[in-house]
Amino acid sequence: MNHSSTSKASAITGLNARLDGNSILCECPRCLGPMSVRLWLMEAECWQCSSRIQLSERDVEQLERLLASTPPAPKTQPIERQPSVRSVPVARPSPPLLAKPVVRVEKEPEVLAPPKQHFRRRRKSISIPFDLTSWLERAPSWLISLLLHLMVFLLLAILEGRPSAAPKIVLSVAISPERMEGDIASVAPSQENRFDFPIPMDWDFANLEVQRKLQEAMEMAAELNEESYDRDFQPQSLGTLRQKLSQPFQIENGVAARDVRLRREILEREGGTLLTEAAVARALEWFARYQQADGAWKLDHRAYGSGRGYISSDPAATALALLPFLGAGQTHRSGKYRENVRKGLEYLLALQEEDGDLRGGTDGEAGMYIHGQATIVLCESLAMTRDERLRDPARRAIDFITRAQHSAGGWRYHPGMAGDTSVLGWQVMALQSAKMAGLQVPDKYLAKASRYLDSASAGGGALFAYQPGHPPTANMTAEGLLCRWYLNGRSELTNIDRGLDMLLEQAMPTTESLDFYRLYYATQAFHHRGGDRWRLWNEATSRTLVGTQLSSGKNAGSWEVRGHLADSGGRLYVTALATCTLEVYYRHLPIFAPTPAN
Repeated sequence: MNHSSTSKASAITGLNARLDGNSILCECPRCLGPMSVRLWLMEAECWQCSSRIQLSERDVEQLERLLASTPPAPKTQPIERQPSVRSVPVARPSPPLLAKPVVRVEKEPEVLAPPKQHFRRRRKSISIPFDLTSWLERAPSWLISLLLHLMVFLLLAILEGRPSAAPKIVLSVAISPERMEGDIASVAPSQENRFDFPIPMDWDFANLEVQRKLQEAMEMAAELNEESYDRDFQPQSLGTLRQKLSQPFQIENGVAARDVRLRREILEREGGTLLTEAAVARALEWFARYQQADGAWKLDHRAYGSGRGYISSDPAATALALLPFLGAGQTHRSGKYRENVRKGLEYLLALQEEDGDLRGGTDGEAGMYIHGQATIVLCESLAMTRDERLRDPARRAIDFITRAQHSAGGWRYHPGMAGDTSVLGWQVMALQSAKMAGLQVPDKYLAKASRYLDSASAGGGALFAYQPGHPPTANMTAEGLLCRWYLNGRSELTNIDRGLDMLLEQAMPTTESLDFYRLYYATQAFHHRGGDRWRLWNEATSRTLVGTQLSSGKNAGSWEVRGHLADSGGRLYVTALATCTLEVYYRHLPIFAPTPAN
């Protein structure tokens, strides 16, 4: 929820230039310096004093009309680039199980949402001596950007004082009170020289290896966050999304922050970086590379040569693999990987029984794990795309969970078994995902789950055990605390804080003590809490996960197998949990911590 803000109105005069069809240079109302207006982010930012102005919908409409009446600057041809070594296999066509086939046609850009061109700094082909061309090819992109900005600034200085015949545009200025010092706005530094996504500022940018890694990360993050939709899919407007993000938490808005158009500002405000986003992009490439022809994935270690991963269950692997795609805003109707998601969804729908069972005939201890994870996939897909073809399968999957609940409130391997905290966590998250999708979940099932947690708790309700009567563990405490957030919220705040403090003291993530299961649950719990606890945990978690992701070989983009249940689930299991953990900034809105988006 946003704090109330102080608003001013200023006249910005003089349409000085048009850059790539998407940027307008105006005069800053505060220091009279040059200010760039970026329509795709609905904001204007001063190059000189770093003041930032948030555009209203009416401002954008005025600017669009002005752009339509202004001849665009001539475009130059980009320098031909070498093809990327990374590739994603094109999924083979299979008979669609959804009622209507998904057409893979790029959507025409809307007038008020021009295609994003700010992620890539494309070098322009101009006629200059050969030695200068070679220097430009070797120079880092940030240096070229700096020189171009200086040239534009000098041009504006030369033109200063000339009467402008361009019409005046009145923009409303909103300054957040938490960034106020006296009556002067204290704003974050410009992101233009930080490559759009926040990056560690202690890097040695003069080092050629650092520049290479930075450029690779920029390209990975940019490709993942490009807007791409099926023709028949209409994404929600940015104004609607921003309104959802500015309101107090409502469960039906839980996945609103996954939209790629908001990714940069969400990452910046919630603690993500260019490096975490690039790690997510590498992981999704790894998942896409190993998808089977029928749309499924495999847990078996022989598929990846990892040496571990003893469960043989394609339904489990497919559900786990789809969760990171959905967490990154990739659906069967939008995103770079929508064909991979479509085929995976069709595989799960094909194995669903009439009673909603998604276990795919898997026996043993994995059964209800699989069903809970697959149900989350169906419900999140419905919530993100509003595709009514998924409503009935998701509804039946939820009904199967409620019927499988034990009388004491828990779930375990098979329907009706006395519960354990590990299986319960996936079912509780599935029920919450159903509420995000607008499905009705009777409160009595959530109340029973809360009673089970009471029976499995220790330390006055701050710690949790695998089953009632067992000693508490860090892994079960992380899972139990996340369930407490969704089931009881602020009424459990004192106990939640005590549990989080225990995790900070005893279970901080390091390279030597990496447990993906614990990180998956604990990171979500800390994110919902926010504040200093979240900052401490996030710094350690993101550093550890980014630093341990494989960067070479056939499994580049994945993580080595270790931690709770890792021997059973193998490489795909730990990589799915690690990727979802790095998506925490936008995967689910924090329940009580504010997430401003304006």
